[in-house]
Amino acid sequence: MDQEKKDLRPIFKKVECYTANVAELADEVEDMLFEENTEGVVVLDFTGVKNLLQILWNKIKETAFECEGKRIEVRLPEGLVGTIIAAALAAVGFKL
Repeated sequence: MDQEKKDLRPIFKKVECYTANVAELADEVEDMLFEENTEGVVVLDFTGVKNLLQILWNKIKETAFECEGKRIEVRLPEGLVGTIIAAALAAVGFKL
């Protein structure tokens, strides 16, 4: 194998990884949005929006780890503001 092909391998591996993760995300979103909606209209209530955002956030974290080998860590501000943000997220069931 010549050097040019060896140099392209890591790029193709990353493309493969990201493509697979986007496909998985599309499947998860499709399942969530269209599972019970047979009337041709998708209605998202608060819970649906929260679930959709949770799916997106989880897939972002998974993709970063699988494709880049890095974990995403969210650091909330210290003090009252951070406590309020954490409490609000917990109250709606969103997991960072």
